[in-house]
Amino acid sequence: MAHRGLVVLAPLLAAATNPLVPHTGMADPHVHVFNGTLYMYSTHDLIEQGASGCCGGDWWIWTAPYPGGPWTNVSSQGLPAWTPESLKETNSLWATDAAEHKGRYYWYVSIGGKQIAVFEADAPTGPWRDPLGDFLLANGSSLSPPTNIRDPGVLRDDDGRHYIVFGACDGANQPDDACYYAAELHDDMISYEPPRHLSVKGVLGHFGYGKADDKPFLHKRGDLYYLSWGCFYATASEVFGPYQYKGCIIEADLVEEAFMVGNQTAERFSHHIYYDRHSSFVEHLGQWYFYSNDYSHSDAPTGGFRDTVAAFVHYRDDGTIAPVEITAAGVGPRDARAPLPAEQYHRVDGARTTQGGSTTGFVVGDVADGAAVAYRVDRASLGGSVALNLTFANGGECAGAATLAVAGTPLATCALAPTGAWDMYATVACGAALGAAALAAPASADGAVDVAVSFAGCGGAAFAKLDTLTFA
Repeated sequence: MAHRGLVVLAPLLAAATNPLVPHTGMADPHVHVFNGTLYMYSTHDLIEQGASGCCGGDWWIWTAPYPGGPWTNVSSQGLPAWTPESLKETNSLWATDAAEHKGRYYWYVSIGGKQIAVFEADAPTGPWRDPLGDFLLANGSSLSPPTNIRDPGVLRDDDGRHYIVFGACDGANQPDDACYYAAELHDDMISYEPPRHLSVKGVLGHFGYGKADDKPFLHKRGDLYYLSWGCFYATASEVFGPYQYKGCIIEADLVEEAFMVGNQTAERFSHHIYYDRHSSFVEHLGQWYFYSNDYSHSDAPTGGFRDTVAAFVHYRDDGTIAPVEITAAGVGPRDARAPLPAEQYHRVDGARTTQGGSTTGFVVGDVADGAAVAYRVDRASLGGSVALNLTFANGGECAGAATLAVAGTPLATCALAPTGAWDMYATVACGAALGAAALAAPASADGAVDVAVSFAGCGGAAFAKLDTLTFA
């Protein structure tokens, strides 16, 4: 069934910094990796809405070569033709999410605040078909506890099953464990098992204790399921819970001044930096990222005109999430003039981020033969560099080797000798004409060049925890 409002847009580009695409109304970002490519499914705020609310423009789809961008708007989708007239007259194009199954793509969209519809297509960007001609999910008042059916999020589990999460408390009598629901989607992705309530113990949100807000999202890392609502989250060992509240991943002292907004003297979680952080988590090439709404640079900060920002996500060894940094640099190219935390890589093989180190509290650990990490570094900032200093710990008895490459060209190899203990750090210089190699490399879309470090030796035994990279 065809839909009105399908538009393929002329490319709209943004630099790889936060906000990702300023002054456009990109909001409610749900990011996925399909066939190796990053896609964002977002709502579209209109500046002319002013203080009347959000979500007045067609739903948007974006792609990017790197997590920080540049993001290109590749298509949009309007309301289906059968949408009730009462919803066509309001800001009804609310949050969305997408999934892939057996080579077909499904886009789940909130039409207003109380129902969800679904589109399907043969490609992540459409063209989209309407398989139902009606709402997929509606009538949340029939559930116990009652909920507003909106803000879908879709999780693909390790066994290939898909689950759709949604909900927001409705009415004065709200439970103290949230009003979120999840339903297992059938193989056709357009029907489902009966929704089940997701109980969240100790729930907390922007509106206070016992109040979780809307905007739920599910992701999984290892054996843990993460249920998040904005910048707050809970975890469980089973997809249907029960979930235990774990914390908030935004802290004021990790938000750059330019990204502070609202009453900075407000009680902690009522501060505007915690408000409406509709978000998603995604893993790309071994690194985790957080994408969320942001009001700090809005052209209408008192209304519904929002931007999107991105941040690196680091998990502590117990599975909890460390507070993220909201900065102008975001997850874009790193500046070679400042020390580079090793965990801010854009690709990792054969190693992982763990707690430790002498700076940020995280390192790249379990470094052994065959491991490699790569960083997107601003090409121009490398201009005068002649060496790369690696700060590392080696609590083993074997000296491994680290080989530095720029834009795929090996430049130097240095030894990572034992330091005496896994918590004793040393620095070694890998001398190389870094700047000359970087400036000779072709320019990329985000103005960066790949700086990679590969590791060899010690017969498979771990020989390094990488803490910091410093360009000299």
